[in-house]
Amino acid sequence: MEKIPSKLATNQYGVAILTITEDWILGGENMKGEVIEIANARTETYSGGYKPDDVKPSTIKDDVYRRELTFNTLLWRLMDLAEGPDKAEIIDLTGCGLEDLKNKKMRCPRDPDIVFAEDGSRLIRIIKFLYKYGFEVPEDLKRSIIRNADKLKNVPPSHLSNMIIGLFYEEGYGIQALEKMKEFGLFDTLKEIIQENESARQALAHWADSHGEIQFLFKLMDIGMPSGKRLNFLSKEQKDRLRELTVCWTPRESDNFVNMLNQPGKLIDMEAIIRETGLSGAGIAQIRKRFIDMMLENPSFRFMPERIQELLIYEFKVEKLDEGSSLKRFIS
Repeated sequence: MEKIPSKLATNQYGVAILTITEDWILGGENMKGEVIEIANARTETYSGGYKPDDVKPSTIKDDVYRRELTFNTLLWRLMDLAEGPDKAEIIDLTGCGLEDLKNKKMRCPRDPDIVFAEDGSRLIRIIKFLYKYGFEVPEDLKRSIIRNADKLKNVPPSHLSNMIIGLFYEEGYGIQALEKMKEFGLFDTLKEIIQENESARQALAHWADSHGEIQFLFKLMDIGMPSGKRLNFLSKEQKDRLRELTVCWTPRESDNFVNMLNQPGKLIDMEAIIRETGLSGAGIAQIRKRFIDMMLENPSFRFMPERIQELLIYEFKVEKLDEGSSLKRFIS
């Protein structure tokens, strides 16, 4: 029997957690870095939280029917794995786990209202499975999600914000996930939780600043979700123009453009402009503002740094000259 290169830890629920530490090929896939959980059969009791507060050893059948989705109930016998997972029989006690997995359908092995009442974080996991694995949500399960949306309030805000960060940013399902949460009646509850919890707001805002795609940030602004401070240097009119420009751009193009707007020195030689125009203090802020406006008016300037630099120098030199000319005073 092949030895699995791993390190072992056991959590408070008696689950053995194997982290694969070296190359281990399983079914043609390298499992290095993956985590395998081996759970003993148990029953769990919940009292309004999202984690069980009473865990006891139990039968395999009880363990299977406490799980959230039928495809999570599939089992192997350890003794059957001696010849490899591909030789082992898959045991399906519910009689529908394999079929649901094949058809990519999410169903609960028991009343879904009880499943979500026990652990509200399962509502977010449904959204994750929907996009990550392409599973379908049948109408009866969707109705249960809508009925139990308030169970999100039983999840600690810190854990909930981490789940949302994973769903929106790390998994990359931002706008899609938001729309699906609205459809499933989860969004209003989520928004209420975040508005009432400062640490959750800060966590989401931080991730929005660090990882949020520009169009996704605008979507967050539209619905009153934390969107970070990344676009705060722009006026409302400038944000509207940026949104219009980037709607057809790739996330990378949008990201690079915003970085240029916020840090003109990434594109042009600000020291040369200051030296040529003789401006300082408030004058530098004027250069920066004019640079942003010119870039938003004509985004092709991002490919012509020398041209926009020449125009800025010319414009501010003329303006400075005009301020001291008797001709300007006479005309005005």
